[in-house]
Amino acid sequence: MASRLEPLLRRMYAPIYRIGHRQATNYRCPICEYVGPFRSKANRQDAKCPRCGALERARFQYDVLRREMPTGQTRRVLHVAPEPGVARLLTAKFDEYVSADLERSDVDVGLDVQQMPFPTAVFDLVFASHVLEYPERDDVALTEIRRILAPGGAAVLPVPLMHQRTVDRVERHPVTKVLHEPGLDYFDRMRTIFDTVDVIRSTDVDPTIQPFVRSRDRSVPMPLEESPGVFIDMMPICRVDYG
Repeated sequence: MASRLEPLLRRMYAPIYRIGHRQATNYRCPICEYVGPFRSKANRQDAKCPRCGALERARFQYDVLRREMPTGQTRRVLHVAPEPGVARLLTAKFDEYVSADLERSDVDVGLDVQQMPFPTAVFDLVFASHVLEYPERDDVALTEIRRILAPGGAAVLPVPLMHQRTVDRVERHPVTKVLHEPGLDYFDRMRTIFDTVDVIRSTDVDPTIQPFVRSRDRSVPMPLEESPGVFIDMMPICRVDYG
């Protein structure tokens, strides 16, 4: 019951938050179309949409995905570790939407991205956000994603940028459980698997959606800054050529 009430309560709260923060900078959420100031989250300023709860990463990804939709008569998408806002967009835009996760029960398919139960070349788009840092063999996971993409298909595979250079751990991080801590060179791994990889930065999208991670104390472990305390996110679009 509480989970069903939460979206309603947010919609009721958003106008109140806007009135109470008239002097703050106004932004636009591309997911719910709220316009007004965003909320802070922990040590991140202007991070959270008060209406739908979308954070910087979700708004950035949603905006890019809207531009990257493949065209064609029959289109299938695989959404790994699905997020609600992006799931609604993909469900509306594709003929067939398949959700998947290793542990969750509220998805269509339970799977390990290192060994996926799909035939070759069946999806036009694969979206897996902050997934590749967990598998033991991220190279195998990338190869599997390439395998299930149809000719002309694309995989959108954002990872959390933590360092200048990627760190592959021997054991999982005790808190985050990740095995790979991606750096700016992580996209080179994708380039060895896919035909082309285009990397879109948060500086490439409309700044009114506030796609940056803003942290005045610079406690966010991200390697690229647009300006002091304003960190840039990056999103790789990995493509498979036709034929």
